Amino acid sequence: MSLSTPLGLEKPDAEGLRGRYNSFFLIVVAATMLLITAMIAVTYIVDPYAEAEDADGIYFATSPATIPRYRDLLAREPHVLVFGTSRSRLISDRFVGDKVINFHALYGWPKAVLTFLEGLDEQRLRNVHRVIYLLDQQTFAATDEANVTYPTTALGRLAFRLRDLRGYTQQSFIRASLLLRGGYRYHIDPRGFTVEDRPETFDGVQNGVVGNQSFDPAEIARLADIKAFGDKHGIPIEFITPVMPVSRLKVLNRDLLFAQRRGFVNALGAYFEMTYIPGISDDDKMFADSSHINSYGTQKLYALYPWKDRLASRDNIESFLDELSRAARR
Repeated sequence: MSLSTPLGLEKPDAEGLRGRYNSFFLIVVAATMLLITAMIAVTYIVDPYAEAEDADGIYFATSPATIPRYRDLLAREPHVLVFGTSRSRLISDRFVGDKVINFHALYGWPKAVLTFLEGLDEQRLRNVHRVIYLLDQQTFAATDEANVTYPTTALGRLAFRLRDLRGYTQQSFIRASLLLRGGYRYHIDPRGFTVEDRPETFDGVQNGVVGNQSFDPAEIARLADIKAFGDKHGIPIEFITPVMPVSRLKVLNRDLLFAQRRGFVNALGAYFEMTYIPGISDDDKMFADSSHINSYGTQKLYALYPWKDRLASRDNIESFLDELSRAARR
């Protein structure tokens, strides 16, 4: 029995359907490519991470892709380099008194810091006026997250951008929106440091998150290599701990904190112990929240520079730890 087309219906035109499908597919592909091209163009125009060679103005985010431009700045003139975390993001020309490049984009993992310094040529090394390295607790945990590489070639930067195109696009719209609306609380200078436009003060209430205080002794031991690199190239390095409000000291695990601090003096011989600073740590107005010093506190801290009375060594570390214990018991 042969199959036949029902009365009044024509056989489907397979070629026609295939042609319409191909046309639809090409339209979708073309629209997608157009959208991606538009997104890429927007990220280059807005430049959310201040990657452009002539970057200037107000920014609100940083990225490892910004680091090559920082290297270019260092090739031109001397700077103070700041390595650390969000707790060192405010350290700038205003407080240091010299031109600063703040490498918050690199973060303060010892491996990342040492890799960056070892990658500098002689010209750039000569232009490192000094280094300020914040020894923050979470950067000494065992991790595979340390940013030890960053895009350096045009092709590498494009690939980096494409891999995180969504993030680039989001930050582009955030930057454009904040610049149009104004009223932002802070912004990031093209040289990496954060500027408080509307300083905030701590309300005295803990945010409930202490963070990871565990640490890997091997990560702390890397500090000795960084110090040795500075000594070899005649670069002064100031190793400092972040200033904390007294209320924060009360909730920290002091056994872990003290063990870490003893590790610092064993690796470095000496460092600046700033966790508790009388007149700052006991004044909530000096902090933006329960663990970040604000611009008022940073200004007061640098008014005390060069901090000779805060230099902790193997001989006096226990007296500093006793001071911390007393402050935490208040």
